[in-house]
Amino acid sequence: MKNRRVLFVVLLSSFAFLLLYIAGGFVLWRLGFLPRDQSFMERVVTVVFLTMMCLSPLGILSSVSTNRAAKKQAALHNAWKVSELRLRTLKSLATGLLDCTLGGVGYYLVTRRVFPQIDVLWIFTALIIPMGLIQIVFNLKLNSMREHQSRNESVEPHPPSRLTSN
Repeated sequence: MKNRRVLFVVLLSSFAFLLLYIAGGFVLWRLGFLPRDQSFMERVVTVVFLTMMCLSPLGILSSVSTNRAAKKQAALHNAWKVSELRLRTLKSLATGLLDCTLGGVGYYLVTRRVFPQIDVLWIFTALIIPMGLIQIVFNLKLNSMREHQSRNESVEPHPPSRLTSN
């Protein structure tokens, strides 16, 4: 039952984002940000690149917020949480900056038709792959940190409970 609910939410949100991209593309096209002689796929990819550029500051703000949380944990001398939060800070900052850069490059390449012989989807795929690789690398590193921490917690002896009878 829970899996069906999760699948329903994922499909519904995917559909909502697709409609949002299409509506955003239509508005941007009407306002003149998108050339009028683009195909539908060029418009969709251009909107995706514009969205990447526009939402990249959220990643940077997220990294600032996570960095503040890391500083608070450092004051509490929680080394494990500090290292995890610093890795998340680095991930947010890297993805935010890469989103802005790749979104700008993609927008330029698609709207100016720098490579007219190459299909738009190939340009999109080539510019999205680095984002996927960054996500994979950071997630693997975070998972290895968690496994190392769980092994350390299982090896350390637990302090005796105060509730034991004397």
